[in-house]
Amino acid sequence: MERKLTLFVLVLFMSSTVFSQIRFKDLDLDEELDFVEWYEDGRPFIEANFGLSQPKHKFYSGTMAKTGLGEFRLGYSTLDLFYENYLTEFDEKYFFVKNNSTDLAASNPAIGEYITEAWAFGFSKREGYGYRWKYVSVLPYSEHGIEWTRFKAKDFSTMPSADSAFAERFHDAFRFGTKFEGGLKIELASTIGLSVGYEGSVIFPRYMLWKHMGSFIVERVGIALIDGFVDEIVDSSPAAAPVVNFVLKNAFSFAFFSLQKEYMNWPFSTETPLTYENYKVGLSFVF
Repeated sequence: MERKLTLFVLVLFMSSTVFSQIRFKDLDLDEELDFVEWYEDGRPFIEANFGLSQPKHKFYSGTMAKTGLGEFRLGYSTLDLFYENYLTEFDEKYFFVKNNSTDLAASNPAIGEYITEAWAFGFSKREGYGYRWKYVSVLPYSEHGIEWTRFKAKDFSTMPSADSAFAERFHDAFRFGTKFEGGLKIELASTIGLSVGYEGSVIFPRYMLWKHMGSFIVERVGIALIDGFVDEIVDSSPAAAPVVNFVLKNAFSFAFFSLQKEYMNWPFSTETPLTYENYKVGLSFVF
């Protein structure tokens, strides 16, 4: 326990040192760590998403069948114009509930594939820079969130013993996890939004406070550094900011998600999580 505490303090100290050296404009650590701060002069919105997903576990010897996705979001959205009113900076914070189920999939599972279902809820923050032409906004985005997932796997008796042991770690209990998403949203007349996105979810078999906090700090330092770099681009070449922000943040988040597929609290050696990769389309209404 003493070694774990020492390691966490060391990571925290190194992270604070990095932040102390960052002199980027308007960089606010409190804002970087905030997922659920609502009511910031935002407009309320509702959103529905549908799609397909693939549950995976790195050490399952079998294959879990693809699942369908249904999701409902409720939150607040802000969108500010700048640079001659054709660039935007937007921020959305929301609560969500989603269901990943084999029953919602477009096709029936193949013989031997495991049938699963998962309900999840949580909070997330979607943000980025975009382009505005009269009544149309094109908003490439990235987002991060936290969630609690209740996973169920059917027919334990048909699984090999190793797979059954993994499934029992998650079965019929709410487990904490994290998620990221990258995609594109098109907003019409500041009211109707159409979106397409890719989401990666990491479901922890158990929660380890110190290692999760260390992993979280490493990830947020990376995001903060990208934010600072993009701020410099906004000052020097504003038109490039939406694309650069989209590419850098989502590339970093996807790489971090890929590393978490083996260690849930990467870079710390921890258990292998259950993951979902979701491909979705959405329809939203802003009021």
